[in-house]
Amino acid sequence: MKKFTLTLMVMISLISLSAINVYIWKNENQTAQIVNAETGYPSSAANAMGNILDEMGIQNVVAPELTTNLTDYDVVIVSNGTFCES
Repeated sequence: MKKFTLTLMVMISLISLSAINVYIWKNENQTAQIVNAETGYPSSAANAMGNILDEMGIQNVVAPELTTNLTDYDVVIVSNGTFCES
């Protein structure tokens, strides 16, 4: 999770944080979820990214559908969920 958080922070820091608006498309299968170590509850990758951005004070929308108008957003993230090879 820390590597993921660091990657997301570096990606966002490349853009001016003054008025950034992020759209996270939750395009995930619901078969696998990650467990939030702080709360102990399951969380999707998209929701985890949204929570991280909230903590950073960055406006974001997490939605299960891709909006038809992306012009209002500076960054679009497509979350395809988690992958576990068994």
